[in-house]
Amino acid sequence: MNLDFYRKIYKEVYAREKDYGNAHHKELVPEIVDFLRSTFPDLHKPFRGDKNLPSTYWSIMDFGCGTGSFLKAVRNASPEATLLGIDVVRSLTMSEEDILFDGTFGPADRAAVITSFDTLEHLFEEDIKEALDDFRQILLPKGRMWIRVCSVPAIRKPPYWLTNLHLTIKPFHWWVDLFSEHFKIIRTVEPLIVAEHK
Repeated sequence: MNLDFYRKIYKEVYAREKDYGNAHHKELVPEIVDFLRSTFPDLHKPFRGDKNLPSTYWSIMDFGCGTGSFLKAVRNASPEATLLGIDVVRSLTMSEEDILFDGTFGPADRAAVITSFDTLEHLFEEDIKEALDDFRQILLPKGRMWIRVCSVPAIRKPPYWLTNLHLTIKPFHWWVDLFSEHFKIIRTVEPLIVAEHK
């Protein structure tokens, strides 16, 4: 994955726009928390993430967490959840002590839920496919993903040396087809894809 390239972009973007990446999607929190509590009733604080353990189990891994606003909303609804936020640049507003922030996920990380809201389109196509391979490894059996994608150019201004912040602009059905290659689709309501292991 082109992490250095993405870091270069978003260091510039965050320097200019402190609230960038503040989409919270709170409307999905009750559904996701209900799923966690019914499907993984034993996945709480005793399994708190620790990068030194052979396997690290998370309730939710948010890929492209930005300011962490979605994870903070989950924390309010589900204090027992263990939360991992992944982003290439740590936002200045990401300061929750009980939400672990990391630039990447480790080979031992496993999650009951993977979320990614308006993030994958910011990657090159080959990196999206790599991310989906990683998601397949990270997602626990019976786990589920909530993925939101944008199919139009970004409205935020990119750094002067970049044409658009969305590096992969594809119609929604392209995203659904791509996810279908890797996962079982539970439902789609543009721009949202909910999926699990096949």
